[in-house]
This record gives sequence, structure tokens and C-alpha cells, in this order.
Amino acid sequence: MLRLRRIAAFALAATSVASAREIPLPLLLSQPQRFHHERVTTRGFAVVSGESFELYPDTRTAARYDVHYALCVGQRISGPRHDQFNRCWVTVSGIIDAHAHCMWGNPCQLLLERVIATRRRTSNQSMKPTRPLQENLSEFAMTPSRGLSLSR
Repeated sequence: MLRLRRIAAFALAATSVASAREIPLPLLLSQPQRFHHERVTTRGFAVVSGESFELYPDTRTAARYDVHYALCVGQRISGPRHDQFNRCWVTVSGIIDAHAHCMWGNPCQLLLERVIATRRRTSNQSMKPTRPLQENLSEFAMTPSRGLSLSR
């Protein structure tokens, strides 16, 4: 019976995190009251400092440490540290508290439920796979004796 309860609790937790609405970070920061006490998912550039961290919409804002444009990501006391995400693009899920501003005066705070490292995808980047940036062109080169003229 205890095992069944644990499985049910895990399934409920997984469903609740999975059902979080994805909100663009700039919208979340500009209208935190709109998402107060809602479970959300958002993406940004993490700057980790101890048990909590800031989530910035871009690397420029992070370099300036402009907390007025950063989401404060907090967690329960004695939660795991997230040093491995420092200076990485991440996706976070959790509950928004529009009345909590952390010690630096951030627009709002997210009580962390889940964080994963992600790659940043720009709006003009296609979803299609692309060729590697550096190609080994020596495989395609022919010597002049085999018909390739360098003067053409």
C-alpha cells in the first residue's frame, strides 16, 4: 500500500510540473502579478550564487547583473545547489510569487520545482538540422592532374 502511495505521489508531481504553462521570461518579468501563484515554465541564462540563482533573458543583462530584469529563482532551505548551471541556458519550472523580490529587489520570485540545462534557440533559428560549421573540404578537393583547374 505504501509503495502504491509513493507511485501515485510521484505521478502527481510529474504531472504538475509537466502541466506548467510556458511563459516567455520578458513577459513574466514585466507582468509578475498576472502569474502570481501560478505554475510556470520559462527559459533564461542562469547566474548561480549559493542556493538560489537569477535567471536573465540574455547574456548582456546577466553581464550587467541588472536584477530588475532578472527572475529570482529560490528553493526550499537546504535544497540541492545548482552550481553546475552557472552561466548556462536553463529551463525552470515552479510557482511564481509576485510579492517576493529576494534581497536584490527582483520583479518576482519562482519557487523552483525543476531545472534542466537547455540550448538557447533564437527566434530566427530553424528547427531543421544544420550542417556543421567547419567542413573537411580536403575530401572534395582534386589535384589539377585529375581535371580541376585552379584558374577557373
